[in-house]
Amino acid sequence: MSRAWWLPLATCALARRMTQPRKWGPLANPRQPDAMVYLTEDAVVCVAILRRVGGGSREGSFWPPTILTDVSADALVLSQELFGPILTIKPFDR
Repeated sequence: MSRAWWLPLATCALARRMTQPRKWGPLANPRQPDAMVYLTEDAVVCVAILRRVGGGSREGSFWPPTILTDVSADALVLSQELFGPILTIKPFDR
């Protein structure tokens, strides 16, 4: 899908999930938030655009749903297994 549609669509979908009457729990492994911070910061250094849905930042073992777009091919988030709510999007222009 083109750049014009991916980011608004993903943002809307994640925002909808955040407002549903459901309880969000902590990540399964207490070390996973550290991994989410590391992978997100690495992607941003590699020129990714970061958007957090629901606001806020890491709180203990909780990690907010996060969208990374325009992620560089050398970002670790694309080659490491994720165990948290991070969505990477590689949009294209027509």
